[in-house]
Amino acid sequence: MHFLFLLLLMLWAAPARADCTGPAGVESQTAYDFTEHRLELCTGSNWLEIAPALPAGANGQVQFRNGTAFGADTGLFWNNTDKRLGIGTATPFSTLQLPDVYYGGTLSPFAPGPLPGFSIVNDTDFVGLVLTDRDGVANGDDKDGTLYWGDATSDNLRFTFMLWNGTTLIPTERMRITGAGNIGIGTIAPVATLDINGWLRRKKNASAPAACNATYDGSIALTSARRLCICDGAAWTEINAATTCSW
Repeated sequence: MHFLFLLLLMLWAAPARADCTGPAGVESQTAYDFTEHRLELCTGSNWLEIAPALPAGANGQVQFRNGTAFGADTGLFWNNTDKRLGIGTATPFSTLQLPDVYYGGTLSPFAPGPLPGFSIVNDTDFVGLVLTDRDGVANGDDKDGTLYWGDATSDNLRFTFMLWNGTTLIPTERMRITGAGNIGIGTIAPVATLDINGWLRRKKNASAPAACNATYDGSIALTSARRLCICDGAAWTEINAATTCSW
């Protein structure tokens, strides 16, 4: 009986299987591709990579573990072409773009050149800090810090003091620079290159602060005797007097 059973198994024709080529294989056979580093299955006509179904999300969205599966969100985006990461945006315009948690703007590295910097952007308005070369050539230890803002001549750079009153922050503007280059101290509408709404103190000089010449023409200084003097391009003279200043 056992002999008959074995004979029947030997004579039983196995179902035919289709073949795959490149490399050769038969249907349901698996093989590992050492070039592409992946496991493949022969489907009977070609080799198909064995891989789990693609996780949720669209191209560019960063994957993260969400419970027992992988998830994606439009707020995490990777631009693989330009190598940019966006948080809170699917169109990052710089290497890293982050949402401003207070005003809805963005904080991102931004440099109008090869040197590092960053900007805070909201709509088309921005303020930023960047390193710039003194000679315009990106080499050597000659970098200056540059503070910039924009994007229109009506935009101002404000210096505001924030006072905490125990409940909230109270902003008080102390100084501003306009797009026209005017500086206002104690005023929000400077009408001159330097507009001071308040009083100022000058240092008394026991000697001339500099040799009066064309370079210092128009400079003003105070003598130790509290005489106000002006450099006329050749000599220091007392204001409203034709006498030479005595320090």
